[in-house]
Order: sequence, then structure tokens, then C-alpha cells
Amino acid sequence: MRLPRLLGTLLGGMLVIGVAAVMGCSQQKLSQEMREQETEMTEESRRWADDVTQWSGMHQEMHAWHASHPPTPADTAKIRAHEEKLASHEQDVANFSRDLEEHRARVQEEAALPENKRVAAHAGLWANHLKLKAAYELVARAHRELGEEHQEIVASMEAAHAK
Repeated sequence: MRLPRLLGTLLGGMLVIGVAAVMGCSQQKLSQEMREQETEMTEESRRWADDVTQWSGMHQEMHAWHASHPPTPADTAKIRAHEEKLASHEQDVANFSRDLEEHRARVQEEAALPENKRVAAHAGLWANHLKLKAAYELVARAHRELGEEHQEIVASMEAAHAK
């Protein structure tokens, strides 16, 4: 899963609008808005990191289930396709996780800057957060879909073995 080019263009446009809006704010309002955004970035990135940890555990459970339930000849192609989706999704989650950790480090670095430098650096960091938020939504949706597909496979195989 790669961010579609359209999404990148859309986010680029949002960045321009966001920077223009931030630049137009008064210093006092900007500082309050900036603090709210910093809080949002911290809370969301913490939640996203927790989700990535949970997803990794679920991926391990899926692998374990597949290893302990050899597919029937009729299910082999479906299982193989599911395992390929799982491998691709795990790579996407790893890429997202790397980007998230880099972003979290930048948020901490910005928090340590003097106020005037925080204001100057904030618009770019906020734009990166919005881009990461869009990437999170894509990875989260893919994870839900993969989990649903896995549950369908489990139910199908259990029904076949019950016969």
C-alpha cells in the first residue's frame, strides 16, 4: 500500500493552506493553537504506536494460525493470497512505524526549542502530522480488512473440517 499520488497532492494543498492560516494568526493565538496541536500530536502518536504494537501481535497470531492449519487443496490459493496480503501489510505497518517514530522524535525536539523557534518549526511538523494521520487511516483500514478476511478464512476452514 502506497499513499496515492492524489492523497499526496491533497496533503500538499492542505499544507499550503495550513501554513498560510498559521502565518496569519496573531502570536498569542498561534501559541495557544500550537499548544493544542502539540497535545494532539502527542496523544495521537501515542495511540498510533499502541495500535502498531497491537497489530504486530495480531499478525503473529495470524501466522501461528496459518502454520497450525494447513490449507485444503481447495483453499490453498485463497490462503496463499491472504498470506501475501499479510506480508505486504506488515511491510506497510513497519514503514508507518518508522515514520511515526521519526515524527515522535521531531515532536520531542520541537518541545525542547525556545518559544520563537518552536513557532517557526511548528507548521512543518503539523503538516507532517496530518500526512501521517492520513497514512495511519489507510494502514488501519487495511488492517481491519485483513482481520475480517482472516476471520472468514478461519470460519470457512473450520466449517470444512467439521464436515
